[in-house]
Amino acid sequence: MKISGFLLISRGSAEVTWEYDGIKKEIFDEHLKMWDVFRDPVTGLYCDSEKIDSGRRCGRWGNLYNQGATGWGLQVNCIEVELGIRTREEGIKRSLQTIQSFKNWPRDPCTGMFSRFTSRKWQFSGEWATIGSALATSGMMFAGNYFGGEVLEEARKLLDVSAYDRTVVANDSISIMMVADGDDTMSATNAALSEYAALAYLAAVTEDSEVDTKCAQFHEKFHTSINGADPAGMAEHGRPDRFDYFGHDVISGPYGPYSTFTPLFAWLSNRALRVGEENKAFWKNALNNWYLSELDSFEEFNSDPDQVMWSLGNNATDRGEPVNIHGKVFGCGAGSSAGGYEATTMKNNELKTYSPHIMMAFLRVVDDGAKVDINDKIEYLWTTKAGRSRKEWGLFKEKQADFLWRNSLLNPELQINRVEAVDYGSGLVGYAANFLPDSWFEQFMI
Repeated sequence: MKISGFLLISRGSAEVTWEYDGIKKEIFDEHLKMWDVFRDPVTGLYCDSEKIDSGRRCGRWGNLYNQGATGWGLQVNCIEVELGIRTREEGIKRSLQTIQSFKNWPRDPCTGMFSRFTSRKWQFSGEWATIGSALATSGMMFAGNYFGGEVLEEARKLLDVSAYDRTVVANDSISIMMVADGDDTMSATNAALSEYAALAYLAAVTEDSEVDTKCAQFHEKFHTSINGADPAGMAEHGRPDRFDYFGHDVISGPYGPYSTFTPLFAWLSNRALRVGEENKAFWKNALNNWYLSELDSFEEFNSDPDQVMWSLGNNATDRGEPVNIHGKVFGCGAGSSAGGYEATTMKNNELKTYSPHIMMAFLRVVDDGAKVDINDKIEYLWTTKAGRSRKEWGLFKEKQADFLWRNSLLNPELQINRVEAVDYGSGLVGYAANFLPDSWFEQFMI
């Protein structure tokens, strides 16, 4: 499928996309330039974070790689090829470089789970992280399904490395395991309907059904709606659970709602919430309710009609006049903030931090009217330069990129300096919904 020449494209399922042109193209291109800063050109792997005020990029002087970011990077690479930003040959070469480099990533000898971080030295760092492994291999399979051939062959080899079926302990499990301990045990649990839904799905599709079906049972119980009904786990265990938030019915894990990135990661990375049309419709409706609740929560967070935010001046260090952003922002996500790294929620956002990458990610979920409204907000921030950052890693314009990142309504003069790739990347695969329908993504998901 290639992009139509029409300005506004209406798809068969009422999805609306735009031509890859104009201000949306400008915004996407700049955010892609920033995204490429996270990619180490020697290995094709993606760094965990970058500092805005640093003149360096991922590579020789800093190469702490992140599993999940690498998964998003493989999906973004396919988007770039589909939009004609890169040639297919270049896309295949980049995907193979990334996947083949990932073979060096440290892995738990007992379960095959990969460490959360590593570097060019291929040393273990962090923990043997189950969700990061799932996000990485989901990205590999997306690229494999898109390009086929050698990319698919190499992606399948790495999919088979991790024993995802170990993350569901038994038929009656109500939680999924987060960490492999390195001694043939697993620890730390996470409840249903978070980003770990993507892990539960991989566990279900990779287990040997002739040996056991505990993973398939877990995924069906907690993440599958049958004939539009609630997943069985909601009635049996309160997992996931329903919350009335600002008058909207929000489905999240227990004691939620969780940070908004959690269900969005599952929606964007693989088919975790998409098995069957009725099931997909159930979760899409649930995510739309979450979006509406987000808007109302930020009406409360951003209630001052005179709320302003710093703006970008003529260069990376200059400031323009403060810009009124009342009613223009939302997004309870994860990433660096005025108080350090945090994952905000609708019930816990003390610094009133908004997240443009969450705004962008919702473009893959919402209906046409909401899609226009979100784009209006993003384009307002972009054209007024409110909270718009600039990263420079060289002397020429080709080595600078403008992008939108998290800011605090309580600290409207403070620019957040650290950008986390796994969070930023989810916004990119969301913003691409302006040019490609969600059905395009779904056909290549594992």
